[in-house]
Amino acid sequence: MSVLVQTPEGHYRLYCKGADNVMFDRASDYSLCGGRVLLEEHLEVFSNEGLRTLVLAYMDLEASAAEDWAAKWNHALTLPDRADACEVRIE
Repeated sequence: MSVLVQTPEGHYRLYCKGADNVMFDRASDYSLCGGRVLLEEHLEVFSNEGLRTLVLAYMDLEASAAEDWAAKWNHALTLPDRADACEVRIE
């Protein structure tokens, strides 16, 4: 699940949540929080404890990327079989 928000200052941020296996594949190698290596370590600790996980992530976007994402998302929502089409990626 994703949501695109615009701050009062006009900045765009894309928030996403999802299952650990799905989000890990989309995680960046670079992060202020340690990236994929730290995420993998945390997920392993939680898994060993028997805990289920839900991963939250965000990405700051330039206005043009945010508008492109929103346009692709809105187009996907109009398709009859939108389950596959709604997976919009930022390049």
